[in-house]
Amino acid sequence: MPRACVPSPLATVFGARVRAAAGVLACALALTAPPALAQDTGLEELPLIAGPSLVSYVEAEYPAQALDAPRDVEVVVLVELDETGAVTAVEVTESGGEAFDQAASDAVRQMVFEPARTAEGPVPIAFPFTYRFTAPTPDTPDTPPAS
Repeated sequence: MPRACVPSPLATVFGARVRAAAGVLACALALTAPPALAQDTGLEELPLIAGPSLVSYVEAEYPAQALDAPRDVEVVVLVELDETGAVTAVEVTESGGEAFDQAASDAVRQMVFEPARTAEGPVPIAFPFTYRFTAPTPDTPDTPPAS
């Protein structure tokens, strides 16, 4: 089964390419090899006609240990999906700190995706996903203070 590699889950879905050779997964080579090396491997390029789509988003809890000094944080993870759209791996590529990394990874593992597709059908894919944490604000009281 071919494997897809896209640089972004949204921005370049339709311009992405799938690299496949006799059913051998070649995602790592396609992501890291310079174009000349990738061409020398004899890989066939198949157009990605639909990127993965998020079906069910999971909200991560803001880490309790970060509540003393709340801040907005971004964690970038590399998400790998199989041909059914199931999350098979999550790897932190840009850390927001250990507690944020863990919370983001746990949430992404629970998300549900539709798989990426080529003209030949669904394919495994790897793509970066940015998880944003917004610093919590103090709760607003339900009733105004007495004057």
